[in-house]
Amino acid sequence: MISFGTTLKDLIESYNIEILEELIDRITISQNSSDLRIMPDGTFEYKGVKVLYYIAKAFYTKKIGDAPSSLNKVHLVWCRTLEEQKARGTFAQYSVTNRKNGTYHYEFNDGVVEHQKLLVCQNCLQQFYHDRHKPIDYEEFFNKD
Repeated sequence: MISFGTTLKDLIESYNIEILEELIDRITISQNSSDLRIMPDGTFEYKGVKVLYYIAKAFYTKKIGDAPSSLNKVHLVWCRTLEEQKARGTFAQYSVTNRKNGTYHYEFNDGVVEHQKLLVCQNCLQQFYHDRHKPIDYEEFFNKD
């Protein structure tokens, strides 16, 4: 019998329930995590789920009319930009997500947190689609083997 003082965490542990996340909204993980894999096509998988990389924080305050082009980009594949970030030692600031609608958990320096539209890195588009200007179809991308 379940008591009303039981937390969800206690229930999960006591009944040995495995939680399968349908949506990874934002997880910051170590680049050395064994749960993260770079696939042969350059895409990323986290615990067997295809994910995207992005920096979830802006380095300035939210302004009315901020265009997605002025914000951080989303990465589909291990591209030249990510390689440069790793070489600089700034790779740890990236998070992963499997959101398919083009908007992502995003935080500005003034504390404003929202789901923000972000554009895809042009290096990723060039590498994955061989076209820097191809609009991404997230459903197609996530379902492509």
